[in-house]
Amino acid sequence: GNYLQMMKILQPIASEVFQGVAQLYEYYLYTVFYFFSSKPSSTPATGPGISLASLGQSSSTFNYHSLFQRNESEPATPVSFVDGIHDPKLQKNFANIFQTFFDSEKLDGLQLPLPKISTELDIQSSNSMYGLKHRTVALESLEFLAHCMNSVKVQVLQLLPRNCSEVCHSFYEQYVDIVPRVRDVIMETISERFVNVSDLPQKIEKLKWNVTDIEMQHNQYVNSLMEEFRMLSVKLQQVVLQGIVSRPEKDFLLTKCICLAMDQLVEGYSRIKKCSAQGRTQMSLDVQVFVTALKDIAPNIRPVPRQEHVDMYIKAYYSENVLQWIKEHQDEYTGKQLLGLATCTSSNMNRRDSKELFKAVDEICAKKKN
Repeated sequence: GNYLQMMKILQPIASEVFQGVAQLYEYYLYTVFYFFSSKPSSTPATGPGISLASLGQSSSTFNYHSLFQRNESEPATPVSFVDGIHDPKLQKNFANIFQTFFDSEKLDGLQLPLPKISTELDIQSSNSMYGLKHRTVALESLEFLAHCMNSVKVQVLQLLPRNCSEVCHSFYEQYVDIVPRVRDVIMETISERFVNVSDLPQKIEKLKWNVTDIEMQHNQYVNSLMEEFRMLSVKLQQVVLQGIVSRPEKDFLLTKCICLAMDQLVEGYSRIKKCSAQGRTQMSLDVQVFVTALKDIAPNIRPVPRQEHVDMYIKAYYSENVLQWIKEHQDEYTGKQLLGLATCTSSNMNRRDSKELFKAVDEICAKKKN
């Protein structure tokens, strides 16, 4: 509001005033993303588990000013942070902000010190659900700020000289419109810590899948998986009741966790070297039992995320032309997963077809590099 008033009163320097408020916004955007977009460490918490009481701690007992204290003994590495952003658009946008504020090699840059998150803030342990409360506060603040910027956009454009309108539109496109994506990335980084599915592929790989009989009972790993999500749903419901996250945010986190679990199922199935048709039927049964449980655990999430991704991979075994299927779906699965499918299905082929299959898959994997 003050900046808008200054633009009205000081028309000759309205563009400089806008640049000032834009830089403040960019600095805050960068700080939030820099603090909260990195993945929490996998180090287990030292406490007895997630403390819901500590999550609901009143803000009056926490010094939020300490969030922006710098720890000089641990120099930040903003360049590596920017390089590690996987989203091309976000990487480009945050690289621009870095050059404006923090790049010591850029002579016309501001060369400000990079903010350092306080050691008082626990965003690394399961006791705090990896800083879920603080990440949520930061994101809500950023979303509110972006909303304010959007609400005055028309007035800003009216106050700016005409030759500055393109710069204004560019600012909104690059730094205001990306806030929803920033939110998604930050919440995605902690979702994989909420459920323990890292060992799921190993559990699946150790089972015998080259069976001759169809079992009527699902495998034990499915029980463990369902229990993980039941526990997570209860914990998230409690933090919803405490007002720490909203119900849509709870469903968003659950969705990301489900996607992660589904991807791990595919990864596990891709590691199986020998599998009969009955074994594939067992896979389908396992997935269906898990999906049925998810419909009770997360009734608001429909359809179940990435169920089709898993089902397609299992059904690929029955494809009349596995090579053609792999070519059509090469962008949906990793190179290792495609190679695993080829390995498992090649036992039913003659030597010539098998050689052709592996040659084609090797070429695809070389391009994918994963």
